Amino acid sequence: MSRHDLRPIAALIGSLSATVACGSSEPAGGAGGVLATSTSTAGQGGSAGSGGAGGSASGGAGGEAEFDEYYYGTVNVLSPDEGTVYQSNHTLIRRHVQPALGLVDEEVAWDDDPTEISHFVTHLVQVDETSTFQVTDEAMSYTGTIAYGAGLPFHWTDWTYDIVFSDGSGTLTGVAAKDGAGAFDTDKQFVDENAVLQVNIVEHADPITAASYAERLALPPPWSD
Repeated sequence: MSRHDLRPIAALIGSLSATVACGSSEPAGGAGGVLATSTSTAGQGGSAGSGGAGGSASGGAGGEAEFDEYYYGTVNVLSPDEGTVYQSNHTLIRRHVQPALGLVDEEVAWDDDPTEISHFVTHLVQVDETSTFQVTDEAMSYTGTIAYGAGLPFHWTDWTYDIVFSDGSGTLTGVAAKDGAGAFDTDKQFVDENAVLQVNIVEHADPITAASYAERLALPPPWSD
């Protein structure tokens, strides 16, 4: 997988992120077209988490409020032994959560290089009012589930990923957790069709306000820490 192709993989944030052939210092090869759009969502770039900090609420159907969450952080794509950083980016995430409908849409933006901001979108659909969600992107480049654990509904504090790429290139699994301040960390692994680990994807994001999200998104890349 090329450097460009790695972006949607890592963008599987809260919600998620094709084929990667890793050389000694950076990914090579290509899985054409895998994950043209991704991010996350349960948000974008990556980071899907749970309802709460950094968000704003509005009225929702059935008396349940829908709300937005905003995050800013970093995502790193690492070699299998985590000794080499293949790619590192800042990420901005907006998650639009609709509890009454069992839907989460995650939009993720990356400062992909000094002249470009990349955008990814991921959709989560609740399975029968459980804490498990079906997840995919708009191109159906992958399908799978995110299963939430501890916490109140739509304010969960940990979750797992179980994703299959539609082109047969491999799978993505991982874990994530939120701390008491609303920040979250994810740790995901992409394994190819031969069951060989190709990359680790590590992310950290902190909750921010809607105003801060808009201000950062308007800035030219690269964004600062």
